[in-house]
Amino acid sequence: MNEEQQIVPIFDDRPMPQAIDCERAILSCIMSEADACLDDVIQRLPSKEYFYTAEHRLIYDAVLELRLTVAATSIDYVLIVDALEKKNILERVGGHAYLSFLLNVVPIAYNVSSYLDQAQKAWALRQIILAGTQMVREAYDSPADVWSFLAGAESSLADIQDNHDNGTHTGAEATDLLLEHCLQAKHRKPALFYLPCLDRRFYMPDNSYMVVGARPSVGKTAFALSCCYNAMHAKIPTGLITMEMPHENIMARLVSMESSLPYQVIMEGERVWDDIQRQQVHWAAKKIASLPFFLAGKGRKQNITQIVQTCRDWVRKHAVKMIFIDYFQIIQLQGKGNRYNEFCDISGRILDLKNELKIPIVMLAQLNREFDGDRRRGKEPVRPTRKYLKETGALEQDADLVLLLDRPNLLFSPGQDVIHDYVDGNGGLLDMENRMAVVVDKNRNGSLGTEVCRFTKNIAKVD
Repeated sequence: MNEEQQIVPIFDDRPMPQAIDCERAILSCIMSEADACLDDVIQRLPSKEYFYTAEHRLIYDAVLELRLTVAATSIDYVLIVDALEKKNILERVGGHAYLSFLLNVVPIAYNVSSYLDQAQKAWALRQIILAGTQMVREAYDSPADVWSFLAGAESSLADIQDNHDNGTHTGAEATDLLLEHCLQAKHRKPALFYLPCLDRRFYMPDNSYMVVGARPSVGKTAFALSCCYNAMHAKIPTGLITMEMPHENIMARLVSMESSLPYQVIMEGERVWDDIQRQQVHWAAKKIASLPFFLAGKGRKQNITQIVQTCRDWVRKHAVKMIFIDYFQIIQLQGKGNRYNEFCDISGRILDLKNELKIPIVMLAQLNREFDGDRRRGKEPVRPTRKYLKETGALEQDADLVLLLDRPNLLFSPGQDVIHDYVDGNGGLLDMENRMAVVVDKNRNGSLGTEVCRFTKNIAKVD
């Protein structure tokens, strides 16, 4: 926005929402009692765009620049006038006459919080009007992908809320939040993955961002669906966004787990079923259909805006408590800039989303094939680590928890020595034929380590 350009009316010549008197009071407080209020003002109004008039935006921008080099206790009317003169914009803001008028508004700094509330409210209403107007204009242009357009529209409104809530607290407020969290803990089930082999050892708070990495065919989707299956049976609404596997295949895996019939038998259908199998499948399908489970993606690539919109819809409409995304590297990129930066942006959006929705979000990811070569050569360590996460930008840094799945037998032919270092209670190497190792390689809220879970191949279930 041009600094001299005021926001113009949009509908029926009505002016945009504004709080001019409160803006004047805020600027007057800064000029007369900056030491008492300036830092609080900057926290609540972090940019000049929160002010309505061009003059007020220019004055406040000069104050923000001053604060970068001058202590709040030293900023006053004289310094602000001097800063405006050095920028050759003193006359554009009304000169000495208008600044003297602002100084003589004489508000009470103690009331600055009320003035800020009104200025923020007017800013938010202006942003909503501008975003809504842009939506209307784009809708009239008939966007090619209406659902992506709708997701973007909701995201633009959510951004207004994000900009308003900067997440700052005093030490006393943060302590209250901690005590409230501890109080609620006695009512909260400690299980997160709903896998006994993990839940007895690892706990994460509700709003967690987790990464589950593995090489192809090791069982990322099987791991995710095993978590979903157990959560569903615990009446926990759960969602899976799958960009690789069609929905009917996903449901076949869940029916396989419920009926204990092999997945391939489920997929072959009526052509091979006998009467007992037919009854088992229909009973299991009916059971799964009654559980709180939601699917999106249809085995097609999604962009991050679509994924965010789906997650928000599930939480708002169905109170979903845990979401899995399968998988990171096939999220559709926008084609802007390099891949690393785009992946960083995607991971950052998911990080923001888990804080917004306050639920666990589990991102599946693929490990680099370099790990296979290193294992065959016996290079230490002979188990997966975060360094093998493939083309993931800031994914590992953003995540609260990184789990790496491993089924070492997949890499070796029958009769070959399987290279791994997973041991039993007596220190002997485990037979990993029907097992999956889960390596906890990062955990911001607890310990690291490895758990070895049972893996039932014919129904692709981890427990």
